[in-house]
Amino acid sequence: MKRCPRCGSEQADHLFCSKCGAKLDETNAPPVDVRPSDGNKCPGCGAAVGNWTFCNRCGASLRDTVRTQDKNATQNAEVYTPPMPPVQKIMPPAPEVQPVPPKPKNTQTPVIVTAIVAAAVVIAAVVLVILMINSDKPSPAPSESSAVSEVSGTEGTTAPVTQVTSDPKADLVTMPVCRNLPLADVKKQLTALGLRIEEKYAFSGDIKKGNIISQNPDGAAQLKKGDTVTLYISKGSETSPYEYSQKLTVTASGSSAKAVLYEWKDGDWSQVAAYNATVGKNGIGNTTEGSATSPKGVHRLGVVLCSQAVSTNLNYYRVTGDTCVVDDTSSSYYNCILERSFIPSGTHYDNIGNGLTNGTTYATIYIEHNGSGLSSAGVVRGNGSAIGVRGQYGSLSPTLGDVDISAGDMQDLLARLDANKHPVIELK
Repeated sequence: MKRCPRCGSEQADHLFCSKCGAKLDETNAPPVDVRPSDGNKCPGCGAAVGNWTFCNRCGASLRDTVRTQDKNATQNAEVYTPPMPPVQKIMPPAPEVQPVPPKPKNTQTPVIVTAIVAAAVVIAAVVLVILMINSDKPSPAPSESSAVSEVSGTEGTTAPVTQVTSDPKADLVTMPVCRNLPLADVKKQLTALGLRIEEKYAFSGDIKKGNIISQNPDGAAQLKKGDTVTLYISKGSETSPYEYSQKLTVTASGSSAKAVLYEWKDGDWSQVAAYNATVGKNGIGNTTEGSATSPKGVHRLGVVLCSQAVSTNLNYYRVTGDTCVVDDTSSSYYNCILERSFIPSGTHYDNIGNGLTNGTTYATIYIEHNGSGLSSAGVVRGNGSAIGVRGQYGSLSPTLGDVDISAGDMQDLLARLDANKHPVIELK
């Protein structure tokens, strides 16, 4: 018997190995079958072959040889494909790899999985029952201030994030009506509503200074907190609301007084100058002839009586030592300025020119509390006569009804008074 040099199987005196097809040593002896033929023939040389992989005569592959299982039933023959021999490949030697021991089979895994599934079923059932119980209860309203959502964190974690939301209606406020209200009160109200304020000023003949003329937006408008509203604030009348825009206000405590000159500017009275003064020894009040009281109220400042030229644009009367004012209540010339030569015999008078020419008085502004002094028009007999603002040299003392200031203050006052502003005196 021969032994195949490739696969080592024992072979008869064949030319080729019947198992792997390797060529054997050549001999002159014809090949001998080691087992009887089952009726198959080699497709290469036609020799009878057994159930082999290769022909032992020519080495042809017998994989596709059809084997007859039943010679008497050739029509029902079954095709048999012999197994392929292992393919030998020359590979470079692989690095030595330590064998990995097989993982021990976890016999407890099926039990754990079963337990987890059972627990999940129980939890799902409990949740379903709770949902059914709470299905009739109203859902809680979300917080008006915030809502919580989840966002993906690092490494797949989930972190809660608070998102601040607000109800748009909660931020709305209603603009109040502010017309003719004081600015200070309106500012408090609007600041409490969370609104910003822009102030603009304008003259108004019918809205008091410091009150609101108009607003933007109008009252009842819906605004958001932080919005800016514009207030138009009255500067008062651009022109004096009175027939005069200059006034000398005299305020007395007893016979001592303070005289302040005001002018109408930017919708209000602005102080221009102030002077020390004295008034009637009986103060300020209702006057009668000889009451030694200065006439209260607002009266025009009339003609300026002086013995020399003075700096003023008011009307003035150049007096002499014989200039008088009739103080006789029975006379038709009561409270009129006349030269003594024109006064009827037997009429009582006050010689005002004497003081203006002897250096006692610098000038006198006639107070028209009872006529103008230049005529008898509007004169009420007995309501007082010959009362004026006098600029006196020397110290001041209580009077019989006049308002006395110093001669120097009189010079300043006459320079400031403007006939076009229709100056008045206010005694209170």
